[in-house]
Amino acid sequence: MHVAILIGHFPPGSFGGAELQAEGWAKRLSDRHRVTVITRRDPPEQPAREERDGFTVVRLPVSRLPLWRTLADIAAIESAIAMLSPRPDVLLCFQTFVSGLAGVRAGRAHGIPAIVWIRGEAEYRLAASRVNVFVSPRVWGSAAAVLVQSEQNRLDLIEEMAARAPGRLGAVRGKLGVIGNGLDLPAGKAVELKPGGYHVMLMDLKAPLPKDSSIPLTLVFRDAKGVESKMELKVPVAAQAPGQAGAAGKMDAHKH
Repeated sequence: MHVAILIGHFPPGSFGGAELQAEGWAKRLSDRHRVTVITRRDPPEQPAREERDGFTVVRLPVSRLPLWRTLADIAAIESAIAMLSPRPDVLLCFQTFVSGLAGVRAGRAHGIPAIVWIRGEAEYRLAASRVNVFVSPRVWGSAAAVLVQSEQNRLDLIEEMAARAPGRLGAVRGKLGVIGNGLDLPAGKAVELKPGGYHVMLMDLKAPLPKDSSIPLTLVFRDAKGVESKMELKVPVAAQAPGQAGAAGKMDAHKH
C-alpha cells in the first residue's frame, strides 16, 4: 500500500506535536508500506526531495503572499499527488486546513480515500472563524474518515456541529474515529520533553497560570500488554508565557 501523508510542516525545522506525530507515523507505516510525505519547503533551503527513515519527503515551494499562499498550497499539493507513481492508495491529512482541504479535493479527482486527522480543538471550534464554519464541515463530510485525539474531542465536535452546522452532522458523525495522542517510550531509552520538541500542552485554560504556583498533572502509561499505570505530578510554573500577563480574556489562541 502507498500512503501519502499531507502536513504543512515536517521535521527538521519549525515543528510541534502534530509534526512529530506525523513523523512517527511515517516511520511506523514505512515498515510495511510505501510512504510519501508531502509538505512545505519551509525554510526554503530544505531539499525539495529526500529519502530518510524508510520513507520519501517531497517539499513544495511556499508563496510569501498570504492569500495567494493558500491557493498556491492547495494547487501544489494536488499536483504533487497527481504526479506520484504509483498513485497513493490513501491520503492521511494532518489538520483540516490546508492539508485536509487539498486532500479531499485530490482524493475526489483521483479516486483516493482521504482521511482527515483533526489535530487540535481550535480546528473544530467553528465559531472561531468564517473559514472554520464554512470550510471545515464540508471537508469532514467529503473525507473517508475523520480522526480526533480523544473521546471528549469526538463528543465536543459533534456538539459543535449540532450547533453550527447541523445539516452536515449526519455526513460526519459515522466517520469519526479516535486515535489517542500518546508518546512512544522505547525500552531503555530516554525521551526528553522540551520546548520545540515533545511537550505537554494545557488546553482551554480558564485563567493565566500565576508565576511560582504549581499545577497537578496525571501522566498515564500503557505497557506493551495494555496495562495502565499512573504518575501524579505537581509541576511548578516557572514563568508566564508571552502575552499572558493580562486577564484571561487576553490569552492567546494556544492557551499553553
